[in-house]
Amino acid sequence: KAKALIDRAERDGTQTPGQALLKRIYMILDEASVEDQERQAKLLEVLIASQPVNYIHMLGSKTFFVDKRYRPAIACFNHYLMSEPDDVSIRLKLAVAYNEVGLYDEADRAANYLLEHNGAEGDYGAFAYSVKATAALGRKYYRRSISFAQKAFDAEQKIHPLMIMQLAAAQSGELGTIEETTRKIEDDLPP
Repeated sequence: KAKALIDRAERDGTQTPGQALLKRIYMILDEASVEDQERQAKLLEVLIASQPVNYIHMLGSKTFFVDKRYRPAIACFNHYLMSEPDDVSIRLKLAVAYNEVGLYDEADRAANYLLEHNGAEGDYGAFAYSVKATAALGRKYYRRSISFAQKAFDAEQKIHPLMIMQLAAAQSGELGTIEETTRKIEDDLPP
């Protein structure tokens, strides 16, 4: 029904071809079939080839990423990074988007890039290690996930890495780590 509405709006002139293209991309969910994902990738190629880089950047950040359409966000971010490779905020979003769609190797590489170019200290380090912990968890490398989550927590005392540690420990049956992490949550974090 959505496709028919978009086709009709384009024929009636109530939407431009560009608006219709964007809606066709948008209506394909990240969990769609492989065929639909391939169709979306082709539509994204047309969109990216026909629009300025700044518009693609805006679509990736303000539309696709915000609305949790991570596959099109990834395409937009990668295109934008070809012209602005040092945009750390986009690299951070790219790493998250990769994890969200289960592209754990790509998420790991994105986190490695952040660590190599921005260091392991502070916010960027904590974020990169959290991404690596999540990617390891997704690949069922539980000890590695716990190790990266610990590094993330050491860089910045936030609850998210501790929650990753608890989940990885629960998956691997490490009751001691679960208890230790629970103590950290109770003792090290503000109420």
